[in-house]
Formats: sequence, structure tokens, C-alpha cells
Amino acid sequence: MRLIRPAVEVVGGNVEAALRRLRKLVGEREGVAASMRRHAEHEKPGARRRREHREAVRRRKKALKRSEIELEG
Repeated sequence: MRLIRPAVEVVGGNVEAALRRLRKLVGEREGVAASMRRHAEHEKPGARRRREHREAVRRRKKALKRSEIELEG
């Protein structure tokens, strides 16, 4: 497997925008890597349901925390 280093060009001195693009690019690749790890071996249907439920709970807690922060600020 060949490693590809993500690169983003800074246009007009706008470093913040370049950092946002880089973080998005790296985040997308991390999702692909997690998906590949998940599909490397067979996962039993019950284990898959439990994993998906845990992920959904984590997403809901994260969204709730974000909304609470927005209401405070």
C-alpha cells in the first residue's frame, strides 16, 4: 500500500481556508480507512447491530452537546 500525503495549496495567503480543506481531506480518508478495517473480516449481524447502535448513540450525544453549547453561547 502506498501512502499518499494530502496536500493543500494556500491561495492568496488564506491559511485558514487551506487548513479547513486539509482537515476535510484528511477526515474523508480516515472514514475510508475505518470502513476498510470494518470490512476486512466478516461481522456477525448481531455484532453489526450493536456497533451501529453504539455509533448512533454517540452521534446523538455529540449533537446534543453541540446544541447545548449553541444555546449557552
